[in-house]
Amino acid sequence: MMRERAQFYIREDDGTVRPTNNPMEFALFYESAKKRTLAFTVLPGGGFVSTIFLGFDHSLHSCRNQPPVLWETLCRRSLHEDEVIWRYTNETDALAGHQQMLAKTQGGQAHADTDQT
Repeated sequence: MMRERAQFYIREDDGTVRPTNNPMEFALFYESAKKRTLAFTVLPGGGFVSTIFLGFDHSLHSCRNQPPVLWETLCRRSLHEDEVIWRYTNETDALAGHQQMLAKTQGGQAHADTDQT
């Protein structure tokens, strides 16, 4: 019998992640953007790159044997461009992805057709 995944995940102050199925506990955690934001960089021209802890699994549900996708880097170079989103299964890759996204935006390469998973 396949074990069910947790419905939600909470990132503790020390960076560890723990599963929970308690929606109230998750709601209290989720209210704190400070606990969920790993990195935020404002770009010239008003855009931004943001890397956050999502709190719930963004992987395909058919991939239950894979680690949950719980982190995301989002880039919006301006209000007139589409977002670029990369998602990750661990915080180390998410923080590295933030730096990679910054490098791409500084080189003018971050566009909506960019994909990293």
